Amino acid sequence: MQDPNYRNMAIFSFSLCSTSLIFYLTQAVLNAGMARAGDYHLSLSFFAMVRRFIGYMILLVSTIIALIAFTPLGLWVFSPDHGCSTPNSPIKQASSPDAIYHDLA
Repeated sequence: MQDPNYRNMAIFSFSLCSTSLIFYLTQAVLNAGMARAGDYHLSLSFFAMVRRFIGYMILLVSTIIALIAFTPLGLWVFSPDHGCSTPNSPIKQASSPDAIYHDLA
């Protein structure tokens, strides 16, 4: 791991800023290109609908992942017995507090 200094922080910040800048410039170029196409009303409205659909899909998938990660639903999804009461389930054993404390000791 590198020592945190101003040079490393500037390089990290520059990469984040340049990524955002490239994203917004790409969006502007795409919008301008579609606006100059013949029947621009249709292409711009279709692009807006596609962006909205993609945004909703990202929100849905993120919500599902968060539910699986932060609720007991994850144990049910990833356990082989799907919620049956078997004390020898590897996921239940790995996530038990005894297993976590045993690994730390």
